[in-house]
Amino acid sequence: MARFLKVRPLQASLLAAVTLLAALVPAPTANASGPQCYLVTYRAEVVFVELTASNGRVVGVWYDNTLAGALPSLYVNSQSTDFVGRDSSGQLTLFFGGSSSAVFGSVNADSLSLQMPQNDGSLSTVKLLKSSVEAYDQILAKWHQEISAANGAAAAAAQKSAHLLNQLNAAIDKVENDLSVITSPGTLGTDEGVLSDDVGVVDDDLGVVEDDNGVFADDIAVGSSPCGDIMSAYGDARTAYTDGESMVSDAKSGVGGDLRVERSAMAAAPTDWAAYWRAQQALPSYRPTQPIPRLKAALTAGRRVTSGAVSQVNSDIKQANRYVAQAYAIVNDANTSHHCGALEKTPTIGYVTAQWLVSA
Repeated sequence: MARFLKVRPLQASLLAAVTLLAALVPAPTANASGPQCYLVTYRAEVVFVELTASNGRVVGVWYDNTLAGALPSLYVNSQSTDFVGRDSSGQLTLFFGGSSSAVFGSVNADSLSLQMPQNDGSLSTVKLLKSSVEAYDQILAKWHQEISAANGAAAAAAQKSAHLLNQLNAAIDKVENDLSVITSPGTLGTDEGVLSDDVGVVDDDLGVVEDDNGVFADDIAVGSSPCGDIMSAYGDARTAYTDGESMVSDAKSGVGGDLRVERSAMAAAPTDWAAYWRAQQALPSYRPTQPIPRLKAALTAGRRVTSGAVSQVNSDIKQANRYVAQAYAIVNDANTSHHCGALEKTPTIGYVTAQWLVSA
């Protein structure tokens, strides 16, 4: 047997599609002959009965139409069940769908009342009012229209929501890319490693000059003048300086390039953040799994990265200058001791600024 009249609570958004049913019932049209028609409407269900009684025998059909599915795919689920039975002065005993379980009720000129079994085993009185096939068809047609309109509105809302979500995701991608570049621009770590290697080269150059100092001692030990080797050693000290100077060009091409990429991301950030906040406000239901930091915090982090990178470059230059100074001190001290010629002034590798690094 079909399920009978178990009225379910509806979502608020669906009520507009179904609450008009009761008001839509047209005045019954008298049936000159044929089956008698009865109708009852609920929020999510329309039941229509055709009943023919003759000589105490009853036959008929129970039509049950229920709202099914979910927006935007609501539909009317229609089922029908035949019944037979007996009529004793308006008192009915009916059997639905070949069942041996009787359903009792009564019928008069205006209505049909039935004690219908529910899913929990209880009985519920269902009262259907006299109606007509035309009225039933009109109600179903109107109901289908209302459901179609609700489905269309829900589909349009879903499409709009999907469009807004796509816009939001695109905005998030831009902001996250900006954040990634701002906090870790280009190949900054690798380029800083190149400068560290440059410092190691200058340190090796200092080692060559220290070896030269040993040669000076060997010259003295065999009674030779060390001046030729001392003056030659200035060339090794100058090599230390020249190698140290190469750090500056490496810093500009490497670290400077990274900081230029970072500055570009920081320049784009205000526009990208504004687009993100607009997109988020257009979709109030959105809840980010990872909150986007405020623009001010992102830019502060970027400035911190820039400051740290410049500081690291200058720290490497400072160390290289120490090695260069030590190399020149070794040679100048030996020159002073042996009066070989004019002393050479120790050159200094210049420090850098963020503005110089990012300049073209």
